[in-house]
Amino acid sequence: MKRLLMTLFIGLALVACSNTKTDTTDQNNANQNNTTQNQNNNDTTTDQTADADVKYLEDLGYKDVKVATGTNAHQTYKLNEATAVDQNIYGQWFFTWVEPAEYVEKDVNVQQYTATKHNKNYDVFVMTDANQNVIGGYYYEAGQTMNEAKILDEKHTPRIVKDFESTWNRLFNINQTNSTDTTDTQGQNR
Repeated sequence: MKRLLMTLFIGLALVACSNTKTDTTDQNNANQNNTTQNQNNNDTTTDQTADADVKYLEDLGYKDVKVATGTNAHQTYKLNEATAVDQNIYGQWFFTWVEPAEYVEKDVNVQQYTATKHNKNYDVFVMTDANQNVIGGYYYEAGQTMNEAKILDEKHTPRIVKDFESTWNRLFNINQTNSTDTTDTQGQNR
């Protein structure tokens, strides 16, 4: 009987040791130690996004495409009234081929790359939605600023500034004039 019990305990111990799946829940069934797994998933997603962007840029004729490094190399924001007043975000949307109204309260990602084309070095920016669809982008020669930017995909037409500005301002209630102004042209009330 002792041998039977001893064999049973040894068998249970071997089965327990051979289980390759580790239980990561505590007594409240809450997950533990998932930080590493989530970080790996985020790294994989980031790598896949960068790979897709690099392929997209290579299809546009860019070579030696590399993800830019630095604090502003990647930007994510939700397009809304609070972010729409940021001049950089406003400037980015000149170079999109989607309507901003379709992206209100949605996440937008902007990733910076360095690349060469026609023997010149460029800073290249790819704008994607939450599903990693390219919705816009722009580029300028290395060392220049967004003032010299051009639309990334030349199959699309850049926006007309005046038309876009009025659409943007209406959409986000920016610089709206008060229609109840009763002051005449000489500053006198009527």
